[in-house]
Amino acid sequence: MVISDYTKGNPERLGGSGAAHPALLHNKVHQVDCTPVVHGFIEHSYYLTGNVSADIRAGIDGWEQDDPRRNRERNATLNNVWVMKKQ
Repeated sequence: MVISDYTKGNPERLGGSGAAHPALLHNKVHQVDCTPVVHGFIEHSYYLTGNVSADIRAGIDGWEQDDPRRNRERNATLNNVWVMKKQ
């Protein structure tokens, strides 16, 4: 990411840890930290992991962000930041 930021001049992109200032994002934009459930060889294909893809599908199906059936928890201080829970 560092080399890409330097060569492309994109220091404010999402990168490996999400938006730098998630509180400034539009209230329709939510970011989900998948690091608790994704590691090792599958990191670049995290969206194919079972509970991550189920959460994506729930969003497509119109489930509310805080629906208890979703396998994630809200960040304690930000309403638009979530963390996936291990199953």
